Amino acid sequence: MERHALAILEQNDLCNWLDTKQIQASGKQDGKFQVVTPKLLYFLIVESQGFSGEVPVPDHFWKQLRTCDEKLKENIESLKQENFVSAQKSFDVLFHGLHPTNVNFKPVLDMAVEYFTHLGVAFVLLLSPYYYVQQGCYIQLQGP
Repeated sequence: MERHALAILEQNDLCNWLDTKQIQASGKQDGKFQVVTPKLLYFLIVESQGFSGEVPVPDHFWKQLRTCDEKLKENIESLKQENFVSAQKSFDVLFHGLHPTNVNFKPVLDMAVEYFTHLGVAFVLLLSPYYYVQQGCYIQLQGP
């Protein structure tokens, strides 16, 4: 299923996430930008290979994706029975009877936000002059 996940995430316009507007703190919508969530999830899965965890990233991805639409849940079960042939075949099986732009991908986006928030916090702490790592733990130093 990992190869299917990677193939599906390679479809850049998969989830109709390309035209997203920036929302300012005031609530005003600003300029458009391209969301790279599928690409970030793709590389998160690639880089997570070989790491153990409570729930492997591809499994977490499929778990969230199956909650997006009842038909997707059925199609994921069908996809499990398919050997990987091509990205297009994986995409066709997953979205059989559905159009990706009509699917609410919020659970997948929420999962991505959670992962990327954790990554962001780790990098902020790693680059902060007020923290250092000792035996895998962040130790806070006296701030300014």
